[in-house]
Amino acid sequence: MQNLADVINKRAGTNISLQRLNSGLGIKPEQVCDKETADLIATTYKEDYEWFGFAAHQINAPTASFVLDPLQQALLLNLRQTTERLQILSRAAFNRVGFRYGLNQMRKSLWIRITNPKAKGDTRLLQW
Repeated sequence: MQNLADVINKRAGTNISLQRLNSGLGIKPEQVCDKETADLIATTYKEDYEWFGFAAHQINAPTASFVLDPLQQALLLNLRQTTERLQILSRAAFNRVGFRYGLNQMRKSLWIRITNPKAKGDTRLLQW
């Protein structure tokens, strides 16, 4: 993606810089993982570590429990609830534009065309 941004910058004379949006919440693995868990993650995602050049986490000592303060807990809960609402909306939108919805819209449009052939400018016919 950075190569594409560089080409756009060169051709358009702009200075677009890419932001890293998938960096997480800033919680370091050393804060929440012990050595066994870190080794399990490294083993499970071995191909990803090699392919993307990730450095394996060096965790030697067991970690104490990681507890968020109340504000951080509220922010994390809000993030989870927002994600859940977005998933619900996504499923509802997918169901609405599914096969049955499209078929029903075509049926309505055909009915309007058959019963009122002069209504070519009817906005209900713009569905498909």
